[in-house]
Amino acid sequence: MTAIAFPVRSLLSNGEFLDLLLNLDMSTVQTWFVSRIVKFANSPDSNLGIGTLSILRGLIDNFLISKHQDWGGVIFPYFWMLKFGLQSLSMYEYVYHANGDCVVERPENISILLESMGDSDFYPIGWDETQSKPMCNTTGFIIRSKWIQPMMQHIQDHLIPFEVYEKYSAKLGSGEVRFAQAVIDLGLKLKKPERSPFNLQLSTPGGTWYETIGFRHIHGEYKDGLSKTNIGGIPWQYIDQRYL
Repeated sequence: MTAIAFPVRSLLSNGEFLDLLLNLDMSTVQTWFVSRIVKFANSPDSNLGIGTLSILRGLIDNFLISKHQDWGGVIFPYFWMLKFGLQSLSMYEYVYHANGDCVVERPENISILLESMGDSDFYPIGWDETQSKPMCNTTGFIIRSKWIQPMMQHIQDHLIPFEVYEKYSAKLGSGEVRFAQAVIDLGLKLKKPERSPFNLQLSTPGGTWYETIGFRHIHGEYKDGLSKTNIGGIPWQYIDQRYL
């Protein structure tokens, strides 16, 4: 069983976003859906409470995380999506996670990644020990479910509330370092990929996961193509140009 956490940043108001969800053809939805409503708490229609959103139950395996991001950078909303999304899948032995702007071109080979894990607990798409602190590429990973709660608790203990974030920000900093430190401190058995991606953004396809399942970070490739004015190198087949 696989699960993907999709970060969704709506450009619509909360009411319009709810209408959009309610009108989805759920017969075609075959995945878990994790979303965050940006600035929910401070929005003009903030009277739209979680009780109202509960009518979605039965329609979609959905998590609406109404956190207002006002500090901590992208790691803050990302943490909440993982905390609730991954824990809700803890009934499975393994959980596969990928960011919402990634694609897998050969999903039939996911079993090869699982088999290569052996008795490992955690298998990220990339692991880098060449920097001053180990870094775990969080774009995609497979985790043994029994470690989900301890790992999320470790990150939470070094992230929330603000005073804690401030205390550890210099030592830990990015989400990649925080994940790596959690793996080390908790003693998870780590499966390192034979070949890590070109960089954290996966701006160029490559690495073990790409070679095995065709894992690609479309946003990373898109930004890299724009920065190098290499428009032809952008994977347009995966981009809905109506939203550019």
